[in-house]
Amino acid sequence: MSQEAEDFLRELRASLLFAPDFPKRVSCSIADWELLTEGERRALDQVSLEAMQRARAAYRPWEEAVRTLGEARYTPAIPLLAQLWQDCALMPVRVSAGHALLAMDDPASYDALEWLIEDREPISVHLGIRAVFRRNPFAAFDRFAPLFAEQDITTVTIGQEVLSLFAPSMVLANGSPRWTESKAPSWFEQDPRWAALCAGLCLDERLGAPARMALRHADPGSALPALEAAGARRPLPPIPVTRAIGDLVARYRAGDHLGTWREARTFPAIAGDLRAEVAALAGETMVRAAHNVALISERLQRAGWQSLGPMRTLPEPADAARIAAIEQMTGAWLPPSLDAFWRVVGGVNWVWDCDQGAGPVVADLPLARIDTDALSIESCCAIESLCFEVWEEQKDVFHPDLIGPYLLDLAPDRLHKMNVSGGPPYAIELPFSGADPLFRQESHALPFVEYLRDCFAWAGFPHLKHHTDQAAVRRFVGILGRGLEPF
Repeated sequence: MSQEAEDFLRELRASLLFAPDFPKRVSCSIADWELLTEGERRALDQVSLEAMQRARAAYRPWEEAVRTLGEARYTPAIPLLAQLWQDCALMPVRVSAGHALLAMDDPASYDALEWLIEDREPISVHLGIRAVFRRNPFAAFDRFAPLFAEQDITTVTIGQEVLSLFAPSMVLANGSPRWTESKAPSWFEQDPRWAALCAGLCLDERLGAPARMALRHADPGSALPALEAAGARRPLPPIPVTRAIGDLVARYRAGDHLGTWREARTFPAIAGDLRAEVAALAGETMVRAAHNVALISERLQRAGWQSLGPMRTLPEPADAARIAAIEQMTGAWLPPSLDAFWRVVGGVNWVWDCDQGAGPVVADLPLARIDTDALSIESCCAIESLCFEVWEEQKDVFHPDLIGPYLLDLAPDRLHKMNVSGGPPYAIELPFSGADPLFRQESHALPFVEYLRDCFAWAGFPHLKHHTDQAAVRRFVGILGRGLEPF
């Protein structure tokens, strides 16, 4: 095999991959990626597209050669594989190089993978973490535990991936779980600190989901004591504030739109008179939002816009019963902002129907051809009670801390809106005891009312903010957004 492996090395060195003018990958950390503009991100991604365009007809043998070197654990190939892992812009080959380095089971190959553990590409984080565990699973906790005390984008991203390693990556047709790392369950059980860490993170907003999944598939003998211990240390939930502020609605009507909602959000839990006052504030807000939805829907319809569903779905009398059913299932009031949206606005969908072709030019803008993240919020009548069925069933199976909040999906993510496979839907968590929940899994993670404000600031197409260099975009927002009511 050594001669064959050396032949593969020689072929790879002589290939287009190492030509001086072949596109080279530019490393970018998770933290730096967060600071880039949309245009700067597209420029970095363009390098991979250019590499694929140049090598589309030739890369398969290179990918296979890299894979073979890894399977053979041919350690003389580590420097070349490390270079591909660092610099190769051709993603299929780079990914194969990463997996080949992991298969080498060699300190030098693990070094190469761990070097890029903070890289912005998920595969870099994933393989870097696996390298840490494979090098020394007993030292992995000490390496990663400090990350969970921080909440910046880098530590949270790595922390989520670490915890996800302990949950199955797939479930076979017969119901048997399978882990990406077959030894991950034993790593978890051999170091009880992982169970204690996950139990303490179960209710964390960003790390709770992977922590809960890890514990669900852990030995109950280690998971349940850890959960009970974490529960005993946890502070009691906030006591709802019931006393009304008294002037929220009057101040809102006088124009203090931002200040009133900012004050309403300061209370983690509301009930009684305060909740009634916030509900009235939400009603006033959504009357203005409904005016804006109707105005833009009419203008889009006149322009020939073909949305994926009704541009506006009006509220129905039956919505009250639907809202009551959701509240009964979740055991809490619906958040006032969403409650008012459903009762006053209804639903909205300005996502272009890609089956209708390229779309009209609206105010000189080929709107359907741009990543706009068009406003879309499901109406109450589109939310079926059956969507709570699995969540309800879990209550009879798992410890309460392993259930987690219910994610109520309200809109497709921006990539699905472009008819491209993307990420999870935009959603809010239920139950929520405050005034205005975060619109989760949307990139800005704004409170729901603030998300709507951001959308209407761009005439219902908030990602136009990334195209303000185009005169047509500025004209579109000016024309379609004329006469919108501030709220």
